[in-house]
Amino acid sequence: MRKGGYPVAMNQIPNDSSSKTYIEDLLIPSDSQIILILCMPASSYAVNCQRLRTVSLLTIRTLETLGYSVVPVNLQQWINLPDYEKIPYLMQNIKMKCDTMESSEANIVH
Repeated sequence: MRKGGYPVAMNQIPNDSSSKTYIEDLLIPSDSQIILILCMPASSYAVNCQRLRTVSLLTIRTLETLGYSVVPVNLQQWINLPDYEKIPYLMQNIKMKCDTMESSEANIVH
């Protein structure tokens, strides 16, 4: 995402589906922020309360320590969403994540 919360298309994925693209290899504009969307299966969540389990949280915290913003998406919820609600669902979660990050940075500055 670039400043102001506007998404930027990243069309750097090779046509060869057998090759992998690593985050470090992406060409990112300098004023942009990388948002990682992690698809989390049902096994990543506790059964009764739908909170992420420790191993999944550790993965997210590790990526955030490396400087990435991580938005976990519950695969079961994603599958159950109608197509017209998927993009607004992602944008809402990304906005919540960015707002949380901005408020925590503001607390550090003060």
